[in-house]
Amino acid sequence: MSGIRSTLDIVMERTKNLTLSGEEKEKFRLDECRKKCLALVSRYLAEIIDAVAARTELDREMQECPEAATIFRQELIRGVDPWKEKETLAAGLKDILAIDPSPYVELVISSIADRDRLLAGETEKKLAALHRRGIGGPAVLPNMDDDPGWKENLSGLKTSLQEQLGRL
Repeated sequence: MSGIRSTLDIVMERTKNLTLSGEEKEKFRLDECRKKCLALVSRYLAEIIDAVAARTELDREMQECPEAATIFRQELIRGVDPWKEKETLAAGLKDILAIDPSPYVELVISSIADRDRLLAGETEKKLAALHRRGIGGPAVLPNMDDDPGWKENLSGLKTSLQEQLGRL
């Protein structure tokens, strides 16, 4: 029986001469911090924890990872649909990070207006195309949700908005 070694013994023997560089250690530390912040954002958005509990956990994480607040902000921006959840974004920024949400909200409102103008223009084009084919009437509305071009434009607008929010 003494000839049987545990998996841990084998792993330890094979890795005893391996070391991480400072750059690799920093990368692992930031990756771990990002994972913790992402989990925190997910729990906050799912309303498993409230803003006070999220702030407490974020403060604790910032002791180990000073970049945690910045990472949390990035993950919060990435985690919400700003067009549908601008209030959630504003509350998270204000209550957890103590950031003035007004520039963020103004940018979202401006983006919503741009999206609506683009939608109106695309809808008019689709209605004109339907009219040319002899389809018309007051009840005719094009289904923009099935238009791949519109979906692509919408995705581009949302990506652009999230990038702009991230730069604030």
